[in-house]
Amino acid sequence: SPASRLTVTPDSPVFTGETVNLKCVIESYSDWRYEWYKGTDSVMSQTSDRYALNRDTLTIRGVTESDQD
Repeated sequence: SPASRLTVTPDSPVFTGETVNLKCVIESYSDWRYEWYKGTDSVMSQTSDRYALNRDTLTIRGVTESDQD
């Protein structure tokens, strides 16, 4: 199976209210469909403008303490 890698930016501690980018890179493959989950719930099914999805990157604006779970 292909190797995958998750990167988080910024790579320093993130504080409440800041923006975080989660990027999943799957090497050697380009036609993957990405689905992001928090627990068992799809992030994109949540009614919030805090989340933005751009292919392999999920951006969370205005992070909260509950985003750590």
